Amino acid sequence: MRLKFVFGGVEHSVNTIMEFIKDGNTNFWNEPFFHFYPDIEKDRFFQCQTMKNINF
Repeated sequence: MRLKFVFGGVEHSVNTIMEFIKDGNTNFWNEPFFHFYPDIEKDRFFQCQTMKNINF
């Protein structure tokens, strides 16, 4: 089986991230996300009002 990765772009990536981190989700989704992306600081992420304020 051959798999090919196609990068959907930054906007798609941010929209996907926001599905996991949106308000109302429990730590069941939030904690694994920040473990998988250790470069994203959880406290700083939640302090930002919009994704435009975050520097990845």
